[in-house]
Amino acid sequence: MTPPATRRALLAAIGSVATAGCLGRGTDGDAAGGEATDAPQSIDAHPAADGVADAPTLGPDPGAGEATIVAFEDPSCSTCAAFADETLPRLREAAIDPGRVSYVWRSVPGVEPWGRPATRALWAVYREDSDGFWALKERYYERRAGIDADSVRRRTREFLDAGVSTAAADDVLAAVDGDVDAIEERIERDERAAEESDVGVVPSFALFRGGEHVTTVSGNQSYGVFEGALEL
Repeated sequence: MTPPATRRALLAAIGSVATAGCLGRGTDGDAAGGEATDAPQSIDAHPAADGVADAPTLGPDPGAGEATIVAFEDPSCSTCAAFADETLPRLREAAIDPGRVSYVWRSVPGVEPWGRPATRALWAVYREDSDGFWALKERYYERRAGIDADSVRRRTREFLDAGVSTAAADDVLAAVDGDVDAIEERIERDERAAEESDVGVVPSFALFRGGEHVTTVSGNQSYGVFEGALEL
């Protein structure tokens, strides 16, 4: 186990390399860095983990592996897209797919106007097709430059018609329009969790190891940040 003094120095270093993410609504523009505490919160008590039991997850169930990453993202965020392209594949290969680390997605739309309807679509797909959720999220990131508030509904339908998910298109589009109360409530729950966790930008990642909160970092962090903080 890493000695306490060494671990505090490690977390301080992580905080110093935090890179800026996309700004959400109601933020002050500061990216959250790593922060060590003398009395870490358990994953059961930390607000970032409230509701993760039924959230989209890669790897083992939250808390079941060596570590858990709770990611706050927005499908319209360019920094989130960069992280998904550059760091997440390495995390999957080294830690998530082998069953060592859980990666939990939470929604904080607010970067671009189309982020909220796209987030609604993601939740609607997840309710019917968990694999399709991840495929649709990736498609939004890949095609984000060609999506806006006026086209998001049409583009979502195009993605579904192209086979990105087996979810019923009519159900997904009803959610895009804001007509599914359960999805609206779910997004609001994630937004509350982000606010209570002092998350001001996306992507942000609450990191837990051994059932305890280690630190929260923001931006397109490298694999090495997660490897060091979570002792992978």
